[in-house]
Amino acid sequence: MTVVNQHIEINGGALVKQIGLCREMATEFAAARAHIQVNLPNDAFGTLCGWLVSPLAMELGEQAQQLLDRGSYLSDRVAEGVGRAAEGFTVIEEDAATTFFRGS
Repeated sequence: MTVVNQHIEINGGALVKQIGLCREMATEFAAARAHIQVNLPNDAFGTLCGWLVSPLAMELGEQAQQLLDRGSYLSDRVAEGVGRAAEGFTVIEEDAATTFFRGS
């Protein structure tokens, strides 16, 4: 049986780990983006295929860069959100502990 005035704690270590993983993902997305080459010459795939393949490959590269940019941005935003949630949990926990201990 759980008593109402027991100390309830959110695992801050798990939240900090989540923030770190999200920041790491953002960095990995940004690093992957740097390896995409979108400036191909028209004859990169030969004379017969260059007019078709080079523009398509460049468009695909541009779309991949945009996707990785979005992934990096969203990973950073998730990390920020988890950080704010952790702060909020801490405030709630401290307020609840103060209220419960005052009542006992």
